[in-house]
Amino acid sequence: MRALARVAIERQFARPALARALDFEEARLALDEDDRRTTARIGVDVGGLLAPALALARLPANEAVADIVAIARALIDEAARRGESDTAALERRVCRAVLGYIAGPR
Repeated sequence: MRALARVAIERQFARPALARALDFEEARLALDEDDRRTTARIGVDVGGLLAPALALARLPANEAVADIVAIARALIDEAARRGESDTAALERRVCRAVLGYIAGPR
């Protein structure tokens, strides 16, 4: 999970203004076939990585993966928007949020 969070953070923080503009346009425009395949591949990769934990938590894989990607994306995008610079702390927060989602209420 940390490796996935780190890659997403590095991508967003490398050029935050460009990343925000691309995120905006991605939401506004219809996805083409390449975009759909890339999005599906991300879901497969995240799902494969987290499959044992999702099964143990009895979470539906497709729904959980979509939620996890949305949680991570929201945290990372907002941190970049605010101009945060401590990417290690952000990585820990993303992992904590995802692991908390998987663990569920105590």
